Amino acid sequence: MPFDNDHAAAQELKLFTENDGDLYRQTTTSILKNLATKKASGKYDHDLAAKLFMYLAEAGAKKYAQEFGGVWHAMFPMGVRKEIAGEWRDEFEVEYKNGSYDHLLPKKYQTKQTTPHIFPTGYTGPTIGQRVQLHPGLDAWMRGDKFGEVVKIGRNSTVHVKMDRSGRTLKISPDRLEPI
Repeated sequence: MPFDNDHAAAQELKLFTENDGDLYRQTTTSILKNLATKKASGKYDHDLAAKLFMYLAEAGAKKYAQEFGGVWHAMFPMGVRKEIAGEWRDEFEVEYKNGSYDHLLPKKYQTKQTTPHIFPTGYTGPTIGQRVQLHPGLDAWMRGDKFGEVVKIGRNSTVHVKMDRSGRTLKISPDRLEPI
């Protein structure tokens, strides 16, 4: 499939690669995680980031040629792949600055929440982020919703638990929960 110009070829390859689920899972996420970690640790190199995105552009070009026929390096020459690798690098830098990749960082580089939670007086139950199991006497436990994570401690020591199976958030008394 010939393209009118290199810019059209670059945009076609970019859209194809960004919308392919396999490429995203297999290549894009690892590149983003790698670069986010490099940024957080202070070892990020602007030029090497584009080189890393070149691997993604090459993988996308090969998959495109496999699906639609043709020779990948003839359809998408080096200049085309460099153009989109540079675009992806620039997009990454903007998104990183906005905090879009904070969830990909290893724990040692993640920022801690600055607003501490104030627990009700006399509260001795589970804490936010803790995994818990419901008491077997609760209806939710009988329906198979047995485990969850504490997401909030409400007034009157009510514990808000996001359940694993249903995804619902239940308000439960702390004495009806068991830490895991």
